[in-house]
Amino acid sequence: MQFPNFAACAGVYLLNESAEGGHSLASKPIHAAGGIYGIEMGLRRDSYWFVRLGTIEGRKSALGWSYTDEALAALPVADPDTWQLGQRNPSFKRGELERQIFQSLFQSLSAFLKSWNHEEDELISAYTPKEIRISPDRISSIASALTSIGRAQDVVDITVLKYWYDPEWKSHGQQMT
Repeated sequence: MQFPNFAACAGVYLLNESAEGGHSLASKPIHAAGGIYGIEMGLRRDSYWFVRLGTIEGRKSALGWSYTDEALAALPVADPDTWQLGQRNPSFKRGELERQIFQSLFQSLSAFLKSWNHEEDELISAYTPKEIRISPDRISSIASALTSIGRAQDVVDITVLKYWYDPEWKSHGQQMT
């Protein structure tokens, strides 16, 4: 059995998306980040959700680490049961109903923003929620209203990230399905 060179490996994660799909891909050099535990502690602190997809080998150059499109495309699709809750998630340390409410809110906003995607100069211009500003107390208030009267209405602030990708990229298409 041949072990990978962990100095040249990266842990690959999907971030800030629900278990139904994702598009924020992060890779962290395992050795430089203090191991998998160090990587996951940082992701837990900085994200809504995260899931580890696997480990891939990279190549270091003067510009940093690089990974092949084929290696990224070969990563598995995230199992919905393996997503972990991050501390930025307003439902962190709240009940199951609050987690479902925030996940539903995130999925709805993601689907709405996906409808804005369009082709521009042979690239896809795409949009994704970067931050949803709603407090844990407001999430709990929505949960209480849904439980008692079956309806709830609130306003949330959202920051949107615009990005682009080439439709030919193998790794992007696999993760967006």
